[in-house]
Amino acid sequence: MIFITGNMRSGTTVLREFLCSTGYLNADEIFHANLNKDTRFFYYLYNKVIEDSTNLFPINFKNIFYNFINDLESRGHKNVVADVKYHEYRLLNSTYNLYDPLPFFIEYLQVTGYPIVHVVRRNKIEMLISKIIAERTGVWSSTQKKKKNIFEKVVLNTEKIVSSIEDLIRQDENIADELKKVPSVYNLEYELMFDKVGNFSDFAFSIVENISNDTGFLKIPKLKKQNELRIFERIDNFSSVKNELSNTPYYWMLNEN
Repeated sequence: MIFITGNMRSGTTVLREFLCSTGYLNADEIFHANLNKDTRFFYYLYNKVIEDSTNLFPINFKNIFYNFINDLESRGHKNVVADVKYHEYRLLNSTYNLYDPLPFFIEYLQVTGYPIVHVVRRNKIEMLISKIIAERTGVWSSTQKKKKNIFEKVVLNTEKIVSSIEDLIRQDENIADELKKVPSVYNLEYELMFDKVGNFSDFAFSIVENISNDTGFLKIPKLKKQNELRIFERIDNFSSVKNELSNTPYYWMLNEN
């Protein structure tokens, strides 16, 4: 069992597809609320509640999650890869313990020793742009059918741009601190995941081969970047954003391709 974690729009999906290119079960985002995939926890929980209504009580969720992971691992694949987003770490913390300081997901990793890759995207401007476009179009990955307005420029809130960047950085740091409590953590920056021509880098290969003790992963990403335009070509109020960031540590985020 291999877990991947990161914030939304940080590159966890492309890394998951990378790991699954050698035949692993792609368990997707296991805490996603959409019940259209049987590799998601709430799909599993829904069926367990149908079997026994007492499974609806939150105090039972932790044990059900253990059984859920066992079910994924019993499906006959070489390995299983699952994605857990930052905001999902405490989803299964019992409501009966209001003072539980430890997120359940961290507790689970401590007990099982399963490895996890922490993906961080340093360029927060890219994340903000990507999130706005995805919310506007409903297109969250390059596997979905593109809509015309995916290439329309976005407007960033200049009054909140610095605080938005710093909030995303704090989230990365908070999760990194939590992951110090678990035994097997690999750190991967999105910007180091690819080489100059857009294929997976040697560093990314070293991470996935080390974490899986396997080889044969595909070098060319299955998922491509949806919008190849440079940042200044994607922000409608680029001059205002540039001015707002000019005397901050985040100005460099406007200069990357």
